[in-house]
Amino acid sequence: MKITENIKNIAIIVLLIMLGFGAYQYFNNNSKWSNKYDLQVNLTKAVTDTLHQTTDALGRVTSEKLTLQASNKDLKDKVGVLTENQKELLAEVKAANKKNDIITAALIKERVKVDSLGALLATKIDTTNNTISFNDSTKDVKYNMTVTNVKQAEPEKPTNLLINDLEFPNSKFVKFNWGDKKEGYPISFSVTNSNHYFQTQNIDSYAIPELQKQEVKPTGWKKIGNFFKKAGKDILIFGSGVATGLLIMTAAGK
Repeated sequence: MKITENIKNIAIIVLLIMLGFGAYQYFNNNSKWSNKYDLQVNLTKAVTDTLHQTTDALGRVTSEKLTLQASNKDLKDKVGVLTENQKELLAEVKAANKKNDIITAALIKERVKVDSLGALLATKIDTTNNTISFNDSTKDVKYNMTVTNVKQAEPEKPTNLLINDLEFPNSKFVKFNWGDKKEGYPISFSVTNSNHYFQTQNIDSYAIPELQKQEVKPTGWKKIGNFFKKAGKDILIFGSGVATGLLIMTAAGK
């Protein structure tokens, strides 16, 4: 009688394990189809996305744009609508990806625009060599310039401006960001420059489609699913072994 109860309990445990594994397989398949759909939707959005810019409390401008997250086949299907900058990015990725080891990449187009250095005040006037020097240093620009052939009266006029040194110190912070959960965590890329003279004109970035937040930082349910995925074969073998053992024990009992 006791053997029969033990067999029943073991059978229930095995059944629950098998049901759990079967449920995981079902939801895992649905999740794969859902992820594939989200990737296609986000790819279409990324291809047509434009640069978004925001300014923080320190006056720094952050430029952000959605990332192309797709396989080579998906990108080939979109080649007709890709911008020249996106095509250039993909060409760079293809050339660099000899060992298929690129996870993410970005192509950033920038320019340094100096619309005004403010009022330039002479720091040195040399009447012997007829020169005037200008130099200054701020957090955004450092310069050292010399105007030559400076005369105090007509008809001679200054004819040359010699830039001895011109620097634009800048710290650039770049990052990839996870998007909204409801949209399948699309990836975007952002650039922040500390120097306001640096202006981001365009950004295009690429990430392998396997880079998904559910895999990188799984939830509790995802961790359980990963356990079943890794231990699936062992569970099936264990279940088969227990079932075989039960049959032997039942036959012996008879």
